[in-house]
Amino acid sequence: MLKYIFLLGFFISIFFAIYYFQQFDFYSQINLLKNTNIIFLIIAVFSSYVAFYIRSLRWSLLLNNELNNVSIFSLFKINCSAAFVNIVFPIRLGELFKALYGGELLKVSKSFLLGTIIIERFTDLIILSLVLIFFLNLYSTNLIILNLVYLSFGLTILIFTILFLIYSENKTLIKLIGFSTMIFSNEIRFYFLSKIWKIIKSIKNQDISNIFLKYLFLTIIFWVINLIVIYLIIMSININFSLSILLFILSVCFLSLLIPSGPAFIGSIQIVIILGLEIINIDTSYSNAIANLFWLIILPFSSLLGLFFIIKDNFKFWQIFARTQNINKNGKNELNSFLLNYFSGEKISYLSSKFEKITKTKILKEFKGGSLASTLLIEENSNLNVLKIQDINKSNLSNQYEWIKSNQSYKAIPKVNSIYVDKKNEIIYYKLPFYKKYMSMYDYLHRSSLSENRELILNIINNLFDNHYIKNENFYNIDDLNNYIEFKLFNNIVNFSKNYCNIANIDIHKDFIINNINYFSPIKIINEIKLNNNFKQLFITQYKNSIHGDLSFENILIKDTQDFLFLDPNPINILNTKENDLAKLLQSSSGGYEFLQNLNTFNYNNNVIQYTNLKSLIYENIDQFVRDTLKSKLTKDEYLTLDFYLAVHFARMLPYKTKINHSKSIIYFAQSVIFLNIFYDKLKSL
Repeated sequence: MLKYIFLLGFFISIFFAIYYFQQFDFYSQINLLKNTNIIFLIIAVFSSYVAFYIRSLRWSLLLNNELNNVSIFSLFKINCSAAFVNIVFPIRLGELFKALYGGELLKVSKSFLLGTIIIERFTDLIILSLVLIFFLNLYSTNLIILNLVYLSFGLTILIFTILFLIYSENKTLIKLIGFSTMIFSNEIRFYFLSKIWKIIKSIKNQDISNIFLKYLFLTIIFWVINLIVIYLIIMSININFSLSILLFILSVCFLSLLIPSGPAFIGSIQIVIILGLEIINIDTSYSNAIANLFWLIILPFSSLLGLFFIIKDNFKFWQIFARTQNINKNGKNELNSFLLNYFSGEKISYLSSKFEKITKTKILKEFKGGSLASTLLIEENSNLNVLKIQDINKSNLSNQYEWIKSNQSYKAIPKVNSIYVDKKNEIIYYKLPFYKKYMSMYDYLHRSSLSENRELILNIINNLFDNHYIKNENFYNIDDLNNYIEFKLFNNIVNFSKNYCNIANIDIHKDFIINNINYFSPIKIINEIKLNNNFKQLFITQYKNSIHGDLSFENILIKDTQDFLFLDPNPINILNTKENDLAKLLQSSSGGYEFLQNLNTFNYNNNVIQYTNLKSLIYENIDQFVRDTLKSKLTKDEYLTLDFYLAVHFARMLPYKTKINHSKSIIYFAQSVIFLNIFYDKLKSL
């Protein structure tokens, strides 16, 4: 890629150089420059370094939300070095170098720095455009120049609008960016999305209200110093202009730096300045002199300090661009999932981003999960906490929080403080401590011995029966059961089939072949069990409980066999029974839920579905122990209902699994059909 940029820059340089030197009067320029006042030029060079320092101070304001007490000297070094690289590389690659070198020197994201550089350059573009608009009367008769000014000002307005939309995280723009990257392969797409996300993050997290006055003041100082540089250049060749003309020359000179060019801006700067100064009737010999002196002061002489820094640090600046061409083709699944969610504009990662902007909290990680809430690792005052956050309009977090709060006295329940409802920003969240010494149950089971795993399972089940499953005389009725079947099972399956018809021609009213085994239609089973008296009797004798509601292994943290925590409850389930709760354990052990999430190989053709649930041998052994333990704790009828609840659990996943990965959701549908058939076979034997 870099060689093509060099080639483009070479041709641009040739074009501008030829055009410039065709009208260049060498002897008149030599005579004019012989009388140049060197003292003024030396002061101009020194002033340009002062401008670099002020620019560094201004830049530091944009970095404060990511870097504490950033070194101004380091920023000054980066600015000077970038100025030198602009001489060596074409197309203003010094700006990209500034982000890359700054990222390595400051140990911060390069894309984050690029976002702040965009803000800087846009600020300067606004200033220069406003100056040009102020002088419209000077070139109102020159239609070409007038149209170019209108075009540049229109471009400024467009960029401002885009930056404002980014700052406010406009969902339409975010989704448009995500959609536009779909033309690339996944590797390249995720590479670009990760970079774009960091740039957006650097823009949206700016604390404008706190830095605006300081930033504006330093911007004014920066341009006053640049005006002094222009004044000194003009004074060096014994010309005297009014302030208004100086401001016009200032805008023309610095806008010339924005023109795409080859290395060192040879020709491009001179042509733009000469044409610009012709508008105000400055003699060509003087405009040539101004252009050449501006080029000397701003580029070679002002860049010498950057060359010194590069040599002193033994920094091989030409290699830094080559390093940026390596794309991580493997990527990170969690990061890619985050990016897909964020650039959809409406899923859980959007909330994470929104929270970070509102609270200025540093988000370190977004944990993988299957719900519509987001789980974040955050840092506050050097303390680590876990944050649960959700869209206030779709939230069940208040129920989740109340269940945790009401069960605080039990050892297996994490500590929680207050719940926060932000109606203005439409988010709801609560915080938990970060239990650093704990690990997921999945990891614990695969690192421990079989005896330890069995001891853990036994302790978890005993804990539930001892602390949560308190027998009472409150039972559910037939209406409750019918509502549960209708809303949690039937509707989810029907809606899934309607949505999936766009991909595959499945018919839920017909039988299925799943992994070479015949299964009855789920609709047929639902219709039959609703009329089955034995089925009704099984459920109306189950008493009500305050249940966790989502005890899959991914929601259980383990320190050791005696010390564990139940996370992310879902206590509202229509049928809040212990059997419903315990079936969630089987979702992992029997259903292999944690393995299904990483399964990407599956086939389907009409009602024939094929996939392999690659459950580990450890899960297989644990499943048998879980079932044996539950069988000893429950009556025969209670145990029989577990597979029905398990089928419902997989059906309940279908709405949000379809949103996450539409085609893959058929796996969870198939799991629901399998366990519904298992239950149906047992029911028929009664």
